[in-house]
Amino acid sequence: MDLTTEQAWGLLTNNLCGEAGVDLGTSGDKGIIEALLETRAVIGVPK
Repeated sequence: MDLTTEQAWGLLTNNLCGEAGVDLGTSGDKGIIEALLETRAVIGVPK
């Protein structure tokens, strides 16, 4: 995947919308790409 910082943040926080989602550069194994596109992260400060 070839993502900008904003696209990666949007993807991982489930806020990738509009044209930002259209311009994702992908190549390679479609199964891995699909898994990455469905990946979400919990972002916080560890205690």
